[in-house]
Order: sequence, then C-alpha cells, then structure tokens
Amino acid sequence: MRRILFILLAATLSAGWAYASATATATTAAPAGDDTDESDLKYSDDETDYWYAIFNAGDGQTEVCITEAPVDEAGDYPFVLENFSDDNPAQQWKFVQRPGGRVVMVNRASGRFIAPTSLPVDLYNVIQPAESLTLTMGWTLTYLGQGQYTVSAKEDDNIVRYWYAATEGQTPGEYDDSNLLNSGFSWTPVAVGSTPVGIADAQADRLAVYVVGGRIAVDGATDYAVYTAGGIRVDPARQLPAGTYIVRAAEGVAKVLVP
Repeated sequence: MRRILFILLAATLSAGWAYASATATATTAAPAGDDTDESDLKYSDDETDYWYAIFNAGDGQTEVCITEAPVDEAGDYPFVLENFSDDNPAQQWKFVQRPGGRVVMVNRASGRFIAPTSLPVDLYNVIQPAESLTLTMGWTLTYLGQGQYTVSAKEDDNIVRYWYAATEGQTPGEYDDSNLLNSGFSWTPVAVGSTPVGIADAQADRLAVYVVGGRIAVDGATDYAVYTAGGIRVDPARQLPAGTYIVRAAEGVAKVLVP
C-alpha cells in the first residue's frame, strides 16, 4: 500500500514546486460525530484545552489523521498520517491563537508544535516539529465550509505554502483556490475531548512544584517541561513573567502561579 504524504505545497507553480512532507499509512474509521463547523472550532485558553484530530478531506484520504511519530521511530519524517485511534494522544492537537491572527497546533503527547518551517529530504521539504515558537510564527487557517480549512504559512524564502495530502510516488496536485473543498488541501478538525488546564491524572501529586524568584523548580521528576497557559514552552531556569504555567512530566501534570 502506498503511503499518503503530509506535505507543504507552494500556492503557485511560479513560486516553485518545493513542498514539505511527512509519511502516512491508511485506513480505518474516523471518530464518530459530525465534522466540526467553523463556529465549533474552539481555541484552547488558560482554562480549558480543546483537543482535535486533524483529518484530510481529500478523496480517499479522509480516514487518516496527522500524528506525531515517536522520536526513536520518526527518521526523516517527524509527522505521519495514520489510522485514527481514540486512545492515542500523539494524534490529538490543540489550536492556540497567536498575535496577528495566526494559529499554532500543539501535540497532546509531546507538547511540541507543527512548525511553519521545513527541511529538504530527497524530493520533499519535510515539515519540522518545534519545542517553542516565536510570537510571530504560526499558521493561517482559512475556512472553506463543511468544517474544512486550508492551513498555510510563509516560510523564510517568502513563499506561501499550504498543507497538502499526496499519495507517495505521484505528482502533487496543483493549488486551485476555486476548487479547494474536499481536496488534498482541505483539513477537517474533529473534536475528541477537552481537559481543564492543569488538571492531571492521579500521579500529579508526585510532583512538588515551587517558585523561587520567578523561576519554577520541580521535585519528584528528573525530566519535565514548563508551558504557558497558551501552550508555549518556556525555560523554567529563567525568571518568568507573572502568570499561570503548566508543568508536565511522566509523573504527572501540575499548574503553578508565578506571582
């Protein structure tokens, strides 16, 4: 079975056919429920994280969703399109709004972002993950109708490229802004759940989190990450601005207030 590629594709031929990819396999059923309409897409905030699986809406490709590959299995492709599984947090993403109307997608399993940057691998420029993004970085979501969106960004070479799902070994389709609905350029977020920010599993009490001089420290975990309430990863060793922060570790998740 040929893999489906998750790629970035230039909007016009004149801009160049550079495109970014991640590999995929096909097919099982998407989660039950109607596709998300524009008014139903909820952005995570400092109170609630809203989690989505992101499916392609193109013909024959509607049953696979964007998945972050395990680091030890990713190889050249840190993201894949795989069969949906409702217990796989690597397939769940929250949407967070950024300044200027841009949006970032944060993975539930890793806390990493789908970055609007790519690296060349063979014929493709492979989409990269990021531990953090500057406030000016992010994606533009354009609503098409029927719960579908295009997702685009301008890379450092000043070319605007779009998310696209292509079959391995075949030439990617051409971007046509008059014929985007139900195409490889259209993506459907499907809600899979929500969680109150800072509410963790039963292991959270293993974490002892405290603040000293604006810096966050943790007892009970040897490896942990700290995020703003909006999902942006920060360095806990630096003095942080006042606000609410989320500490994530294998031992649990905790919320802490920096005064």
